[in-house]
Amino acid sequence: MFDERIDKYVTGKMSEEERLLFERELAGNPGLQEEVSLQRDIVRAIRMKAAKEHLQRVEHGIQARTRRRKIFRIVINVSSFAAAACLAIGLFVHVERVSDYKAVGNRIELTAESVRGGEKTSTAILEAIGHNDYEVALELIAQEESREFSSQFTHPDLIEQDRLEYAFEQESLQWYKAVVYMRMGKWIKARRVLKRIAASDSHYKSQAQSELEQL
Repeated sequence: MFDERIDKYVTGKMSEEERLLFERELAGNPGLQEEVSLQRDIVRAIRMKAAKEHLQRVEHGIQARTRRRKIFRIVINVSSFAAAACLAIGLFVHVERVSDYKAVGNRIELTAESVRGGEKTSTAILEAIGHNDYEVALELIAQEESREFSSQFTHPDLIEQDRLEYAFEQESLQWYKAVVYMRMGKWIKARRVLKRIAASDSHYKSQAQSELEQL
């Protein structure tokens, strides 16, 4: 019979007292450790599948807009030749870049991926972004990025599960940062983060590449 405590533990729904009691039992029960590891795999598979499907939907939407965007950029590029001086051209391009990145950043839908520190931290970051409190969001992201990997387990399989989750959480934080910079119009910083994601093995690699192609 499935132990409902396993699901509560893996999804972080236990109270602090319940978690400590469960982990005490877990430490001396190899069979329970295997069940927890299996449930973690199931939860991670569901999360990864949902994240992948979301990224695919977003990417399809981006590709559908790319052709229209190219036409628009041709018009903008032609009109730029009317600028009378290099300074004016530079200012025009900068304003265009800021506008472009803000528009793209605001179109990106952010989902509540698991972030190191728990659901409260993830929710706090997304709420700050949703309320346009971008400086607050960047501070929260920086705090989570600086958090070093740690695991309360001693079993190698459970430690590895935690390590994989930590890696995915860090990828999500990088993506949140890129979106925040885009929405702030800080296109140089946004482009730098997008390039870093696009050059990595991140789950957001494909989407970052798509954004860079249209910006």
